[in-house]
Amino acid sequence: MSMMLELCNITKIYGTKTVLNQISYKFTPGKTYALIGPSGAGKSTLLKIIDLLENPSDGHILYNGSEVKNDTERLALQRKLGMVFQQPVLFSGTVLDNVFYGLKVRGQKLASNKEKLLHTLEKVGLVKMERQQA
Repeated sequence: MSMMLELCNITKIYGTKTVLNQISYKFTPGKTYALIGPSGAGKSTLLKIIDLLENPSDGHILYNGSEVKNDTERLALQRKLGMVFQQPVLFSGTVLDNVFYGLKVRGQKLASNKEKLLHTLEKVGLVKMERQQA
C-alpha cells in the first residue's frame, strides 16, 4: 500500500530561528527520494515533522489527501510510518532481520514480505549481506 504525502507551506521556528520556511512538495508513491543539504539546513527537522514526531510552526501535511486532525488519527498514521535516525540501533540477528523489524512489530510475516525486503536491500547495495549478523 503506497501512501501519498504532500507538504503544504511547512514552516518551523525554534525561538527566533526559522529552520524551515514554507516548504511545499508532493511526493509520488513508489518513488525513492533523498534529502540532502549541509549540516543545520533542517533535514532532520523536516523528517521529524513528516514522521509526526514534531509539529510544524505553520503549514500542514496531507496523507492520502487528508490532514491529520486528532490524536487518534495521528497515532494510527504513526504506526504506518518509520524513521531511522543518524545513530541507528541494530538488533541481534541478521541484516534481513533488522530490516524486517518494523514490519514484524506491525504483525507482518517474513515469508510474505521477503521478496520486497530483498528488493530494498538490493536498492541500497546490501542484498549480499542479508544473512550476515548485524
